[in-house]
Amino acid sequence: MDPITHPTTTTRRKLLVIGATGKQGRALIQALVSPPSAPRSHPTTTAAAAAVSADKDTKAVIVTTSEADSRVGTPSSLRPDPPTISWDILAVTRNPSSPRAKSLLQLLPSAAAAAPETEPPSHHTISLIQGDLDQPSTIRAIFSDHQIWGVFTVLMYPGVGKTSKMTDDTQQHIEVRQGKLVADLATEFGVDVFVYSSSLPAPLEEMSEEERNPADGDKLANEGYIKSLGLDRSHHGNQEGKKGLNWVIIRPGFFMENLEGFLGSITVTVFREGLSEDATLPLIATRDIGEVVSGIFRDHTRFLHKTLAITSGTVTMRDVMAAHQRATGKPIPAIPAAVAKLLIKMNAGTRRVLKLYQLSHDARLRGNYYPEFDAQCALARSICHLHSYEEWRRLPADGETSSPTAVRVSVSENGRPGTAGTGTDSAATGLGFEAGWNQVSLWKLVTGRS
Repeated sequence: MDPITHPTTTTRRKLLVIGATGKQGRALIQALVSPPSAPRSHPTTTAAAAAVSADKDTKAVIVTTSEADSRVGTPSSLRPDPPTISWDILAVTRNPSSPRAKSLLQLLPSAAAAAPETEPPSHHTISLIQGDLDQPSTIRAIFSDHQIWGVFTVLMYPGVGKTSKMTDDTQQHIEVRQGKLVADLATEFGVDVFVYSSSLPAPLEEMSEEERNPADGDKLANEGYIKSLGLDRSHHGNQEGKKGLNWVIIRPGFFMENLEGFLGSITVTVFREGLSEDATLPLIATRDIGEVVSGIFRDHTRFLHKTLAITSGTVTMRDVMAAHQRATGKPIPAIPAAVAKLLIKMNAGTRRVLKLYQLSHDARLRGNYYPEFDAQCALARSICHLHSYEEWRRLPADGETSSPTAVRVSVSENGRPGTAGTGTDSAATGLGFEAGWNQVSLWKLVTGRS
């Protein structure tokens, strides 16, 4: 039998990452550039290996994100092997010289480890570009200078209990203004696919006006606006021959990374003490979000005008604690229950988040959570395997080889064990008590000002 050979021709598409140091943006980049058969451990390439070609005949994907994580691990994947697409990644960030931004250049596989001998070498590239969603001209220039193929957008979370500030000119919440900016540009420049990262909706109608946050409806408002752009282009002059926006919406669950580190131990205990014993959380690892979005971009026509809910399943906090014990042989870090109860009592934003999760659980229990939820979950799971919390905890740490006995150990950007990366992310949809994570500091948490 003749040996199986792989095609050598590839389609080149640029990938533009706005705020690329974010959890989801970084996870997507990792999923796209890593060899299909290789583990998702951090590569050892140098910045020189990430030199980028500015070929304007290629297509471009824009990934817009504003949340951070320096640790993307080793998920399983059902991506095609070998890949038929080479990605030219233009990583847009407000500060391209920051260590976190520069670390993106290390995600490319080295030439030696890029692929088996039967596979052509990796031709993915990464370049850092300055851009700011609060300065629309910088984002427009990016669309003007590149033939954009697609967009992935994740917008900043204002913080626990905080509102998304109004802009001076339009009196819109910042998240709404930024969402419309990118969606309008994507429509105007005729991108092939626009992926927007929203969040799982909560039954806000069951909350009083005093309990609601003015920013609660921002993501749903953006979803509605994006969907409207898929219907027609009349507000862009209804240019003949121009198509509507090819949108895809993802709704990630609660990030497993929120349960890591010292302040993650606060999150664990606050959820355990603040929710009913049977209340469940829809969990997801950010690496799996990257795999799902990668799958969308690789086969985008299958997902156009659809919404995907991304969660590996709903589990109680006690389920999480038991899974952690099984995976690591140690109890999950937690603070004294009395301290957690005091924090809940002092912090209105924390009480509000707990109520949102409790109401969502109650709605799922009654069977009247939003009706498309199960189908949207199934659509995301059709792309790749989504790790349970126990599976995620059993994954090898960065730089380790996978083995049956390997246990994952989180390492932060500064090298200290047991701490998560910092940043902001609206799709995390959780308490996020890491220092600086979701705009929360421990002092603000204790004093009730977060």
